Amino acid sequence: MSTPPARVRSRLTAVAGHWWEAVSSGRFFTRWTLLASGVAAVLILSPYGGLDGVTEHLAAMAASLLAWLVIVVLVLPVAVAERRLDSALARGVLVIGTLIAVSIARPFLNDLTASTLFGHEGTGEWLQRIATNALSWFAVLPLVAASAAWYADAKESANRLAAALAVFDDLRGRVIRYGQQNAALLTDAVADVRRRRDALLAGTIDFDAVRAFADEVRAASHRLDDRLRSRLDGVVDGGAAETARGPAVPFLARLARPNPLLVVVLYYLASTPYTFVLGGIPLILVALALLLLLAYAADLVIRVAGRGHGPVLRGAIVLASWVGVGVGIVLIGFLLTSADGIVLAIPLVTVPALAVVVGLTADAVERSREQSRTLTELLAHTDALATAQTAQAREPLWRAVDLLHDRVQSRCVIFAARVDDRPPTAEEIRRFRIDTESAFAEILVGAPERSDTTDLDGLLAIWSGILDVRADIDAAAVVALQDAEVAAAVGAVVSEGFVNAVKHSAARAARLSVSTSADESELRVAVSSSGTLRGTGTPGLGLASFGERAHLRQVGDQVVLEVIVPLSHHEATTFDTSHRRRRPPTMAVRVP
Repeated sequence: MSTPPARVRSRLTAVAGHWWEAVSSGRFFTRWTLLASGVAAVLILSPYGGLDGVTEHLAAMAASLLAWLVIVVLVLPVAVAERRLDSALARGVLVIGTLIAVSIARPFLNDLTASTLFGHEGTGEWLQRIATNALSWFAVLPLVAASAAWYADAKESANRLAAALAVFDDLRGRVIRYGQQNAALLTDAVADVRRRRDALLAGTIDFDAVRAFADEVRAASHRLDDRLRSRLDGVVDGGAAETARGPAVPFLARLARPNPLLVVVLYYLASTPYTFVLGGIPLILVALALLLLLAYAADLVIRVAGRGHGPVLRGAIVLASWVGVGVGIVLIGFLLTSADGIVLAIPLVTVPALAVVVGLTADAVERSREQSRTLTELLAHTDALATAQTAQAREPLWRAVDLLHDRVQSRCVIFAARVDDRPPTAEEIRRFRIDTESAFAEILVGAPERSDTTDLDGLLAIWSGILDVRADIDAAAVVALQDAEVAAAVGAVVSEGFVNAVKHSAARAARLSVSTSADESELRVAVSSSGTLRGTGTPGLGLASFGERAHLRQVGDQVVLEVIVPLSHHEATTFDTSHRRRRPPTMAVRVP
């Protein structure tokens, strides 16, 4: 646990960091620091010394206002230069140098204006007045600048949030439209393939006719696969969603509970030189103690009275409580000092004004953090939702590609092999129609896909009527095949290998080999048959689904499909174990 001195150092370091960030941000001289400097120049820093009566004090305020206007004109080039400097160090040095120059020049300029226009004599006390100016400018203005910057950041964050949500609203519309287009596309594709199947079964059924139909099925699955790989950018939504803007936050609702110590420090720094002139060190110490007492009493009132109320009423309580502090300071000044006139009334304005600045700063910091947190959480949630919706819209296409390539095309291979030497029987035609119609129905209605490859014995039995299959499975592989995921992965390889055996070979024989690696971390599944590979183009959909672990190559007079099936838990989770069903891809969404 940190010691108190360590915590103090940490807080001082944090305060110094925020202070430097404010003066070097490139956004120090703004309309808000202009307004704050004007209020301070007229109410706090006017040359009141030696004046009597309301008229003289008002004249001193007018002289201070005119001097401030001159300073504003002189500082305008600095404000422009601040925006154009790229270096934070250069900006910070420029701002600090300007504040020092203004602190030194302003008392002399005030006296010159007051004596020229109103005949006031110079008050002297240059060191005390320069110190008062410097403490005011270096303490209050960075706080105002930081508050304005945090409010600007919160607003910018809210705008980014609105823009990001608009992107996701647009994406949602595109996804919905994409899903509708996919449904229409699948309906047309199934109707076309069904029509071609019916034409096949109504005509002369031989090997070439069935193979031609299988090629048409393959072409249809490739068209759907191309659709899967298309981006949503080209999908136009029917209507654009409008981003709703929240209502403006009232001023009092922005007024958070200010830190009483910070308000006291700011006021104390600005008023200490003048207090020292009035009563020396004893008055400074008494004023500090009374000011702390009043400030923490006001903070207690805010905590108790503001509990359970809405933000506007809480803000009103904050303002009223610190006005009470200002009244208390005026009464104390009247009792303990010789000051009179408008000078006594200055705390009635400056103390609540400082409390408002600190309260707005606290609100700005909290709003900036809350907006950032909300933006992050909402974007994460919306991104996940959009990703899920995109995957859901793509899933029917993935199912259709799998069913056409696997179920229908494999039935075509089996049916073609049976009719190669003789006409099909009525039962074979009926079975072919039922099997393909079942696949078409699953494409359209989304019924769960059946897998003929999860049972390796059943898969070999199905193909045994078409191919002379010789299987060589070692003992360790037999044990590994008891796992459903491993069996499904091996079955997918075997099914693809048998389809390739018929596709690339006129022979009716194939050899299956399933062997375990030396460290028993993977299975090597190989299906070979005599024949010749046709072409060297892009791998078909079935082979591509196995990724880099699959190799189809010519070895002598044999066409060999070899796939490595991992057995470790980590690897297995990344390998397709659902009969070529690859996980539907998601599309990246760029957020402004």
